[in-house]
Amino acid sequence: MSRTVVVEVTADDIKRGEPGSCYTCPVALALERAGFKYPMVLPGDAIFWGSEKQGRQAFNTPDHVTRFARLFDRDRVGEPFTFTVELP
Repeated sequence: MSRTVVVEVTADDIKRGEPGSCYTCPVALALERAGFKYPMVLPGDAIFWGSEKQGRQAFNTPDHVTRFARLFDRDRVGEPFTFTVELP
């Protein structure tokens, strides 16, 4: 049975996020707040720790998340947004 998680990247995430950091970018901060353990955001993917049994898990990020991350890394700008993650 899958579950849907809505992730909200807030103005505070954008303010606190670090450009070029896969662990402390705004998207990673939002994922952590949404309950993902040790999130790491890469172009097109996000990786997190599921559980001791599941280990490391990943999902593809929507295109608009990748576009946001690239813009933020380059110009440190962006607007708050949400995206949905479907987990098995």
